[in-house]
Amino acid sequence: DWQSRGSSITERTVFLTSGARAQLVEDHYRYGVRMLFTPAMGKIGRLDPNAVANTVVRYTVLFQYPGIVMGIIVAVMLGKQSQLFTRVTRKRVIPEVLFQEYVYSVVQSGALWQTLDRN
Repeated sequence: DWQSRGSSITERTVFLTSGARAQLVEDHYRYGVRMLFTPAMGKIGRLDPNAVANTVVRYTVLFQYPGIVMGIIVAVMLGKQSQLFTRVTRKRVIPEVLFQEYVYSVVQSGALWQTLDRN
């Protein structure tokens, strides 16, 4: 529903290059959009078991639950040997190595892109 917000008339004095003064009258006609929001009524949607299953799987992969659960199970089952397990599974973060891995992946991606992009 288009609604007019009315006219806005402005007057101002301007000086011309000849040195004379002139009165400038501008009419700005303002437009707007009128939106009416009503509360939702009726049946909006229904539960889709397939969508729920997809969401659960997506978040399981995202949060890496299987890896966390298996890590806990293995650590508990190994007992005192779990110290060895945790030392093996932990990765030391060395900035130089991280940078080398990053540069290597960039070079690989660039080579793959050049192979796929014929233009």
